[in-house]
Amino acid sequence: MRAKRIAAVILMLGGAAHIAIADSPNVLLIIADDLGVADVNVYTTGPNAVPGNPPPTPTIDSLAAGGVLFRMAWATPVCSSTRACTYTGRYGFRTGIRSVVENNEGLPLSETILPELLGDAGYSSALFGKWHLGRSAAFGGDDAPRTAGWTHHAGVLGGIVPDYFAWNKTVDGVTSAVTNYATTENVDDALAWIAAQTGPWLCTMAFNAPHSPFHVPPSSLHTFTFGPNPTNRRMYRAMIQAMDTEIGRLLTGIGPDLANTIVIFIGDNGTPSQVTQAPYTTHKGQIYEGGIRVPLIISGPGYAGGREVLEPVMCVDLFTTIASAAGIDVSAALPGVQIDGVDLNPILTDPNAPHPRDYVFSEHQGSDPNSVENLAVSDGRYKYIEIGGAPEFYDLATDPFETTDLLPGGLSASEQAAHDALVAYLDDLLGRNACSADVNGDGLVDLTDLAIVLSTFGDGGAPAGDVDGDGDVDLTDLAILLSEFGASCN
Repeated sequence: MRAKRIAAVILMLGGAAHIAIADSPNVLLIIADDLGVADVNVYTTGPNAVPGNPPPTPTIDSLAAGGVLFRMAWATPVCSSTRACTYTGRYGFRTGIRSVVENNEGLPLSETILPELLGDAGYSSALFGKWHLGRSAAFGGDDAPRTAGWTHHAGVLGGIVPDYFAWNKTVDGVTSAVTNYATTENVDDALAWIAAQTGPWLCTMAFNAPHSPFHVPPSSLHTFTFGPNPTNRRMYRAMIQAMDTEIGRLLTGIGPDLANTIVIFIGDNGTPSQVTQAPYTTHKGQIYEGGIRVPLIISGPGYAGGREVLEPVMCVDLFTTIASAAGIDVSAALPGVQIDGVDLNPILTDPNAPHPRDYVFSEHQGSDPNSVENLAVSDGRYKYIEIGGAPEFYDLATDPFETTDLLPGGLSASEQAAHDALVAYLDDLLGRNACSADVNGDGLVDLTDLAIVLSTFGDGGAPAGDVDGDGDVDLTDLAILLSEFGASCN
């Protein structure tokens, strides 16, 4: 009976009708921590289905039934960088947040984040749950979320809740001990704040769940039974169901205002290694699909719901999409700022609108100078990866779990064309086009680079002279070098 009530409430959000986006809609952005697609029911059936053993999630299922489900949504491999992308609309190589924020690191205060942008349009804003984008004095200390631009924050400043039943909650810079279950407390706080609003609002519900520590949630929130030694996997599934239950309570508690609320549900990265299930062998922290492919569902007034989008999108797109739905022209509001996110509203309101993206991009690199740079780009079918500069290339249509790198065996003409297009896009994005032939990295394309290419000519296995990143050194590499010869890359 409860699931039916939730479904009825969610139907208020979507439907097949194609109408204009409401003026100043509220926005509820829900971020699940450490949740890949294999652990969400609606992603285990249908196009590009991922075999899995997810828990019951009737709220998320209903949200998908009435909204738009994105089959290929990418995040980054870890939490901080995904949150920075989502809140700024900018890739990590621009903001400096390419991995987990640690110690004295943080999102630069010079970055304009989503609540600041919406605040100029009359929106109040609140962040409930996890921040994890810097808490040192340079970033506002215990009041870092408000220093960054939120109107209100209640939750945790770091990356985890050490104990979901006994934890320290920070409310606008003031920290106190809490014994209420963290997932429930987050929803309690959000409902109280929403009830007090008199104008349009942006509420980000950044759950810690289902991030470790894995545990047995309150029995009222899930249907699992447990023996004396529960497995991490079983506890993880129960935590997801408990989160789903609380999301249902949140949506129901919003009441009539839900009809004028855009609801977005996304995971911040893939499933962690401790609870990853076959056929995925990759996980959180990696640039492979198991680390970056996440659930994304969007529902709201004026959106043509009850359907799926197969083309690729990225978490960075939520910034521009939310701002546009609030009536903000991002390019006019942030002149001179490179925004990487695209506006998804055209395809949300019109199923026949052209897809706004040709490629998606993800990255990961820690702040340690010795950490390895991980890059990935995809057109939805083919995926090109660089890990420490070493290239890999996959056909996700035939190999969705990335078991076979196509480069060592050679590429067909169509594969080569897709590969070259992806490499060109990545080079252009990162501003390294003019320097692709600077194989020794000294800032010049000169005789030294030519000598390296010639000395490795004909070699495979991604040698030093592999200018185009296809895994071997051939005439194409030599032609690129000659076309760039004499270029200064500084």
